[in-house]
Amino acid sequence: MEYSLCPKMDKKLQEAVKEARSGMVTRSSETEFEVHSTPTVKVNILLRTCTCSIWQNECFPCAHVVAAVQRAGKDLNSFIESYFHVAMYKESYAILIVPIPTLGRPEANPSAVLILPPLTKKQIGRPKKNRIPSRGEKRRLRCGRCRSWGSHNKTMCKAPI
Repeated sequence: MEYSLCPKMDKKLQEAVKEARSGMVTRSSETEFEVHSTPTVKVNILLRTCTCSIWQNECFPCAHVVAAVQRAGKDLNSFIESYFHVAMYKESYAILIVPIPTLGRPEANPSAVLILPPLTKKQIGRPKKNRIPSRGEKRRLRCGRCRSWGSHNKTMCKAPI
C-alpha cells in the first residue's frame, strides 16, 4: 500500500512529530501510554483513543499519539486512516462525475426577481436631534444654580446662594 499522505495532512503530521519531541511518554501497558505534556493525556493505541479527543474527532493522530506510537516502536502510517492518503484521494475522483441536468428546475430570470427592503415600523420615543451647529455658532449655557444665561454652569457659578 502507498503511504504518501496528502500535502496538507503531511504538513499536519510533521507539525505533530515536531511537537511530540517535547513530551515525555510513560508506558502503562502494551497498548496504553501516558504522555506528560500540558495537560497530561492517556493514549490507547489499540482502541485508537486519546483523552484530548483530537484523534477520535479528526481521525488523524495528534502529537500525543505520535509520541506514544514512536515510544511503542510501531509504524506511524498504520495509525493514519486510509482516506488521508493520496491513493484514496485519487481513487475517490477516478469515477466519472456527472453534472445535474437543469430540465426539472425552473428557469431563473434575475430581472423578474425584485427584492424589497424589510418592513420597518416607527420607533417609539422622541427622535434624536440631527441638527449640526453652523460655523461660529456657540452653544449658550444656562446655569442650573442661578438660572442665568452665560458662559458658566453650576460647577463654576460664583453667585451667592
